[in-house]
Amino acid sequence: MRPYISDIGIYLPERIVTSSELENIVNKKRKLLAEGSVERLFGVRERRYANDHVQVSDLGANAARNMVEKHGAGEIDCMIFASACSDLIEPATANIVHAKLGLQCPAFDIKNACNSFVTALQVASSFIVSSVYKKILIISGEKLSNTIRFEPNDEVEMKKGLASLSFGDAGSAVMVEASQNGCGMYFQKFKTVGKHWSLCTIQGGGSMFPFDPDKNYFEGKTSELTQLFVTEGYSFVLECIAEAGWSLSE
Repeated sequence: MRPYISDIGIYLPERIVTSSELENIVNKKRKLLAEGSVERLFGVRERRYANDHVQVSDLGANAARNMVEKHGAGEIDCMIFASACSDLIEPATANIVHAKLGLQCPAFDIKNACNSFVTALQVASSFIVSSVYKKILIISGEKLSNTIRFEPNDEVEMKKGLASLSFGDAGSAVMVEASQNGCGMYFQKFKTVGKHWSLCTIQGGGSMFPFDPDKNYFEGKTSELTQLFVTEGYSFVLECIAEAGWSLSE
């Protein structure tokens, strides 16, 4: 039995922000970005930003609503909300999405930063293979525009938050079920190198910095993170291919 993604839903906020517009916003106080630098660095021409009143749960629920109507709320066995962002610390955002979609199934959050969705996919796959659930809805909503420092004070702050200029807001959803024809997800594996946790952070909102609003912005040491992918990633990919019984040529 192989789990597979049987349906996909997406939601994009209406507001489109071009890289040129974003450069003008950042350069409003002081010119810190050269013209065309954001698109040249990240390959991102435009992104979507949600309005202030839109919650993370709204983005996710909007992505899944048509899917719930098509499959039927009563036919969904489990719902997982998988996102770096959340409406609140307590309760789990899954509860809020659950209420907005009128679901009846168990629901919970999986929060693993940028890996939240693929982690949820592995959990859902395990549920399918072990016959715990038959139809699992994974929902993600990211409102990362809240973490961008749009008015950096100097070049140091600009450099720390540079990667956040590639961020946008969106909602997505997938339905995971058991394949009837043998197709589906073949191999999943993760690796954690926790000692490098400080390379990519949004430090606010937890016990470390509970009352410091300045810690709610993204900061990343992106050159170090890139090098980590180079040194750790290649060997890990080869390891996964070998365990899956494939060769590089395949």
